[in-house]
Amino acid sequence: MKFKILAFLIVAILITSLTSYKPAYGMNSQNNLSDYQIGMFYDPAHSSNITHDLYMMKNAGITWIRFNFAWNLIEPIQGNYNFSIYDNFVNEALSLGFKLIGILGHGSVNLLPSWLLSIGGVNNPNYLLYLSNYSKSVVQRYGNKISIWQIENELNDLSFYLLVGFRTGNWNFDIAKKILLNLSQIVRTYSTSPIMVNVLVNNLNWLSFIQNLTNWHVSYDIIGIDYYPTYLDDYSANAGSPDKGLKIFDYINSAKQFGKEIIVAETGYSNYNSIHTQDKQAEYVRKVIEGAVLAGVKLIAFYDYSDPPGCVAQGNTISSVEGHFGFIDCNGTPKQSWYELRNATFNKHGIRIEDFAQGAPLNLSVYIDGLKLVAPINVTLPPGNIVLKVPKQTKVNETLYVFQKALVNNQQIFNSSFSVNLIQDYYIKIFFYTYYPLKISIFVKGIGYVNSTLEVLANNTKFNVSNGVLYLKEGYYVINFPSNLTIYGIQAQALNNSVKLMLNSPTIVNVTYVPVYNLTVIIVDWLGNLATSEIKLNSTNYTASTLNLELMEGNYSLSVSSPFSSIETKIDLNGNQYLILYVPNTLILVLMFLLIAFLVLLPSIFLAIKKKYPRKDMKAYKAILSSVGYVISLIIIPYFITTYLSQSLNNQSLVIWNLNELLIFGLPVAITSALSLIKRPNIPWNIINAFFLILYLYFVVGRAYAGQFGVYEIAISNIYFSINIALYVFILIILVVIRSIADFFLTYIK
Repeated sequence: MKFKILAFLIVAILITSLTSYKPAYGMNSQNNLSDYQIGMFYDPAHSSNITHDLYMMKNAGITWIRFNFAWNLIEPIQGNYNFSIYDNFVNEALSLGFKLIGILGHGSVNLLPSWLLSIGGVNNPNYLLYLSNYSKSVVQRYGNKISIWQIENELNDLSFYLLVGFRTGNWNFDIAKKILLNLSQIVRTYSTSPIMVNVLVNNLNWLSFIQNLTNWHVSYDIIGIDYYPTYLDDYSANAGSPDKGLKIFDYINSAKQFGKEIIVAETGYSNYNSIHTQDKQAEYVRKVIEGAVLAGVKLIAFYDYSDPPGCVAQGNTISSVEGHFGFIDCNGTPKQSWYELRNATFNKHGIRIEDFAQGAPLNLSVYIDGLKLVAPINVTLPPGNIVLKVPKQTKVNETLYVFQKALVNNQQIFNSSFSVNLIQDYYIKIFFYTYYPLKISIFVKGIGYVNSTLEVLANNTKFNVSNGVLYLKEGYYVINFPSNLTIYGIQAQALNNSVKLMLNSPTIVNVTYVPVYNLTVIIVDWLGNLATSEIKLNSTNYTASTLNLELMEGNYSLSVSSPFSSIETKIDLNGNQYLILYVPNTLILVLMFLLIAFLVLLPSIFLAIKKKYPRKDMKAYKAILSSVGYVISLIIIPYFITTYLSQSLNNQSLVIWNLNELLIFGLPVAITSALSLIKRPNIPWNIINAFFLILYLYFVVGRAYAGQFGVYEIAISNIYFSINIALYVFILIILVVIRSIADFFLTYIK
C-alpha cells in the first residue's frame, strides 16, 4: 500500500512538473519555435557497434535517426526476407527514446538487390511489383514504429545520380511518379505515420518537382529539404564558406507555398580538401541550424554520422566528397563538428525580439545574420555570435517608423546594428519613433496640381520637401509655406501660406497658389505727359502717374480721377498687362472750351464789332469756320476717337496718333485753308493747302501703318461686332483732300 502511494506521488509530481513547464518566452508561433531537434543519418548495416553509436548520438543530444531500409539487405534473395539488422536497430533505438525516419524504396545501385540488378533493375517491367512486395513487408513489420516514412530519395535529381553512377537504368519522371504513387499507397495502407518526400534543392527543378507531386496526386505530408551548398563548390563564389548554411532559410520559405510541414531531411558539409576544413564543417553546423530555425523548421537532420571505414583520401573527386561528410572520422574520432553539434543541442538559448512605437507593438522587419524576419520573434538558437540589424527607417502603409534605440536585456543600444553572443537568453526590445506623412498638395490656379520642391517651416524648423510628403513626429505644428513660388517659369503667390494642425495620422494639406502678373498703369494727358492722378485699385488708393505692381491673377476694378475727368475700368489679369490711360490736359481743355465758345458766339462777335451779322459770303467768317472745321476734323476727332473709343471698347488705350504730331501736321492745313479764303497775301494758298493736306495724309497713313492698327470688338447680347476706327478716319481725311483739290481747280477754272 505504501509503495502504491509513493508511486502515485511520484507520478503526480512528474505530471505537475511537465504541465507547469513553459518554453522560454512562450515561443509558439509559426516561425517562433519553442525548440529545435537534431537528427542524424545513420547506417546500422555498416556499424560494428550499434549500441555504442546510439549512445554516442544520445549523449550528443540527437533525438532523430534517419536511415535506409536497404532492399539488398532485407531481400538478398528474391522472396526471402531478413529483418534481423533492422529489428535489432529499431528496437534498441526506440528503447533509447529516438524517433526514426525510415527511407523506403531507395533505388540507388548500392541499395538494390543483386538479383534485381541482374534482371535490369528499374528497366525490368516488373520493377514496381518487386518494389511493392519489398515495401509491404517493411511497412507491415515496422508500421508506426517509424515516426516518418520517407518514400524513395531525391527523385528530382535523377540526372546527376545517373551521371555519377549512383543509379543505373532508365530513371525518369514517369517512373518516379509511378514509384511515389505505389509507395505512398502502401504506407497509407499499413501505417498512420506521416509520409515525407525529399528534394535536393541544389537542383533548380526542385520547386517544379514538388508541384508535380500535386499534379500526380501523390499523397504525402512532409517536404524534406536536402541541402548541400558546398558540394564541389571549389570554383564558385565564397568556396567552402560556412555562411552558405544560412541560405537554407530562403529554400524553406519558398517551400512554404505548398502548405506542407517542412523539415531539413538531409544536409551536411564534407571536409574533403584544404578549402573545406573541419573547422568550417563545425561552423556550417551552427549556421545551417540557425538558418533553418529562423525559417520555422523544428527538425534538422544531418548527413552523415561517420565517414566510411577505410579512410578515403582527400581530393576533388566525388568519392572524396562522399567520404568526408561524417561527424566521426574513419578512425572513430569525433570531429570538431561533433562537438559543435553537441553544443548546439545542450547549450542553445532563447532570443525574444519585440518592437514598439509609442508603447504599441509593431510587426516590422528585423535581420538576423542577414536573414529577414518579422517581429515579434521567439526562437531558440545554437550558441555563438549573431548580428542583428534593424532598418533605420521603415514605411508601413503611409506611416514612417524611425529607429530610436534597442534594449538588450535592459541595456540601451542606440546603434541599429549590433551583435549578441548567445551564451544566455536574450530579451530585446526595439523602439521606434512614429512619423506621420504630411502630404502637401500644391494647386496652382490655371495650371492644376503640380509637384514642386518646397522649403517648408514646421515649428520654425526648415525642411526641403521634394516629393510632396513631409514626415513629422506626432504633435502640434504651425506649418509655413513659401509666400511666393515659381512654377514652370510663372510667379505664383500663396492665398494662405500658414496652417496650424494636430498631426496624429496621415494628413493632407492643400496649398493654393495664384499666378502673379505685372500690371503697369501709366496715366498721361492729351499731350503725352505723365499726369499725377488719384488711382484706386480695388480698395487700395495710390497717388501717382505710374503704377508697376505684381498682383495675383484675378479681376480688379481700376478708377482714375483727375480734376476734369474720372475713368473706371475692369481688368481681367491673366497675364502681364501694360495699360495707358488718358486724362485731359488742363491747357488744351481750356483752349477747346474757348474755341467752342468762340464758334457759338461768333455771330454775336461780328454784331458787336461790325454792327451787323455776318453774311454767308463774308470771307473772314468763312475762313474762321473753315480753319475751325479743319482743327476738329484733322486733330480733335482722330485723337479722341482712337483714345477714348478704343478704351471704352477694349479696356485699353491704343495710341495711333500723338496729339503733338497731329497739331504739327494739322494746324498748317487749318491756317492755309483760312488764308486761301481771305486771299491775303495774294498767292495760290489752295496749292499750299493741298500740299499740307497731302503731308498730313502721308503722316496719318504712316503712323497708322507703323502703329497699332487694331480691330475693336463689341459684344451686345452675345452678338459680336468688330470695327476698325482708323479706317473711318482715313476716309474722312481723303474726302477733305478731294474737296480741297476740287475747290482749287474750280476757283482757277472760273
